Amino acid sequence: QKRLIESEKNASLSGLVAGVAHEINTPVGISVTAASNLIERANGLLNAFKSNRIKKSEFEAQITNMKMSAEMVLSNLDRASDLIRSFKEVSVDQISQQRRRFDMKNYIDEVLMSLTPKLRTANIETILECEENLTIDSYPGAIAQLITNLVMNAIVHAFEDREEGVIKI
Repeated sequence: QKRLIESEKNASLSGLVAGVAHEINTPVGISVTAASNLIERANGLLNAFKSNRIKKSEFEAQITNMKMSAEMVLSNLDRASDLIRSFKEVSVDQISQQRRRFDMKNYIDEVLMSLTPKLRTANIETILECEENLTIDSYPGAIAQLITNLVMNAIVHAFEDREEGVIKI
């Protein structure tokens, strides 16, 4: 039974790692593209400035585009950072099996965020109804495992013949 539980944890963690890695690639890829665009536009603007052949309206348009690219980079890197933080917290809790105080709603949100790739692929929305600032003293790894198992079982069994669905917690 111990080996079976350990095997199930490892399989769950492996799936989580693969899903999160895939999910992180999207904002990182967008950031790389936006940063490349930013460099290209900055070089073009600099060359036009040096050769004294840029109109005010062109300058404004380039600066506006560069600002939008920088905002896109920042937004997508924030998204990647959030995913990494969520994954790290949930995976450490699943391995450590230590008791601690934590905010239940925020923690379940973290677990659900780590499951986003699977939920998105299955076209399933989650709704979490939990009291704000509900702090409990418990085993977050066990709760993460429970939520993960319930969600994954729902994806596999409850929604197998449907194109979309909602899981309400």
